Amino acid sequence: MRYAKLAKADLPKLFQSLKGYGEVFAPVEERGKLFFKKVEDLKEVKLAYTRTLLPPKKLFLQPEEEIMSYEGESYTEKLDGRKAVLFGVHACDINGFLKLDRVFLDAPRDEYYARRRENTLVVGITCVPDKYCFCTSVGSGYASGGFDLFLHDLGKEYLVRVGSGEGYRLSKQDYFKEAGEAEVKLAAKLEEKRAGKLRRKINLMGMGDLIETEGKEGWEELTAKCLACGTCNLVCPTCQCYDVSDLLTLEVRKGTRVRRWDSCMLKRHALVAGGLNFRPTVVERTVNRLSCKVGEEVRCVGCGRCTVYCPAGIDFVEMLSAVRGEAR
Repeated sequence: MRYAKLAKADLPKLFQSLKGYGEVFAPVEERGKLFFKKVEDLKEVKLAYTRTLLPPKKLFLQPEEEIMSYEGESYTEKLDGRKAVLFGVHACDINGFLKLDRVFLDAPRDEYYARRRENTLVVGITCVPDKYCFCTSVGSGYASGGFDLFLHDLGKEYLVRVGSGEGYRLSKQDYFKEAGEAEVKLAAKLEEKRAGKLRRKINLMGMGDLIETEGKEGWEELTAKCLACGTCNLVCPTCQCYDVSDLLTLEVRKGTRVRRWDSCMLKRHALVAGGLNFRPTVVERTVNRLSCKVGEEVRCVGCGRCTVYCPAGIDFVEMLSAVRGEAR
């Protein structure tokens, strides 16, 4: 991996170079919350932040998108070829991308996701953790790949890790300087210090089995406050479920095909023909969700969004600790 360094005074130069590649999306604060939005000026961007409400995956797997239009027997796919930049992405969200890549880039390949992923530069940056973060417990506190550039804050400058050919091309601009052993060691020390601030821990050893064997009474207690609203899924960086609908015109022969994010916590998610539902209760849907996140494979990246934004105040880590039998 190539290492470079970038003076903070030269960050606007990098921003202009990124704008030359494509539309730049970065964390912007609105009404006390952070969102990845299209920006034109570096002054709009808030880089010292903890988490955005919606994860940046929304650029690759959009909340709602038209994927096809058709008339009679002919159709046109709506593949997006525009270039874009995700600027200021945290390690947990980058690791979330890698988990989604295994779903949407492996066979059968999802071209809608793939085109956006391949045409988007990802520039990561170190985060500002809070009491809800537990990325170190799930191995997502450090991004080893999945980005083009990653900026480690050293104070007056950034150590820049280069993760791709396009990132290498950017790092050869004259405002980048060569980084030496001292900068790399300082970045490692600061990363260790940052990780030490994460007090929230979770033990996932054998968690899949514990979820499967937890008794009905225990689950009813744990899910008593759940509104089954699906917010936990909508803010999750690794949730991948979507629904597809055909919207027809009155003459029936013309229409569009649209896909939207879906949630396994909604009752209709498991509704099938004949009105049957194979996960009719909140308990069954919660078991499914937790098994998906921390069962056979750990898909959770420890960002804390599902806890922070749950309208019922359900704490993801506390729920799993209770399943293990630990005091909440």
